[in-house]
Amino acid sequence: MIKHLPARVEGFSYVDFGCGKGRTLLLAAERGFEDIVGVDISAQLLEVARENMARKGIPGKLVCCDVREFEFPERPLVLFMYNPFYPDVMQAVAERLRKSTAKTPRDVFILYYSAAIKDVWVEQGFEIFRTSNACYPNYTIYRSAGAEAVPGVDQCRQTDSEQPAAMAASR
Repeated sequence: MIKHLPARVEGFSYVDFGCGKGRTLLLAAERGFEDIVGVDISAQLLEVARENMARKGIPGKLVCCDVREFEFPERPLVLFMYNPFYPDVMQAVAERLRKSTAKTPRDVFILYYSAAIKDVWVEQGFEIFRTSNACYPNYTIYRSAGAEAVPGVDQCRQTDSEQPAAMAASR
């Protein structure tokens, strides 16, 4: 999913809501993100993430909080979520991010993996950038309305019938 982002991530913050042990934070560092933030409500999981990041020498910020209270960075942003919330929390997060982008316009990409609550983001004015409804992986990438075209990135949407080569080969 991260391959469908802009080729250049300089200046973008990467935030993982529900970061757990920090796996995607490590992947974000490999991808070249310099400002990496993991957010989780579990202090115990954040401690494991801190250890994993330290072991790999990855700088980053880990925040223990309710995501409804998180202050988004005021710079271009990639927000990653692996279906972490109930609908009411997702609604609150989407509203908060919409208000943040209205106050400080910037490119925002929302990578929503195992996307179960999809309509919330469109209702808040974010555009579907790319989606997959295959059994695996099921994801949707949204972006802030009015964001500039991303050079070199295929913006066409996958359909329900498209499946990754690994899935097709396993049949």
